[in-house]
Amino acid sequence: MTLSVNDRLHLAESAKRLLNESNDIESVVAFLRKNGADKIDSIRILKEITGREFNDCKALVHLSNAWEDTRERDESLHDLADAVIKDIAKEQS
Repeated sequence: MTLSVNDRLHLAESAKRLLNESNDIESVVAFLRKNGADKIDSIRILKEITGREFNDCKALVHLSNAWEDTRERDESLHDLADAVIKDIAKEQS
């Protein structure tokens, strides 16, 4: 479940302070998850507070220790979606 706009803004402010204090992305990602951010919110907030590209933030969140417990499931889902898209493309050609 994604955060409300107000909750996300508040969390982003806190995450930015944490990043400025620690300069540790892993701690920020763990903080975000602990405080209710899902992966999408974590990616968005990380992008906002670091100025990094979306794909960099996506990789940082996906490969973080904080989200390690979902990594295998998420990669399996990605692989399945990729296979379905390829099958559909074959059928249409």
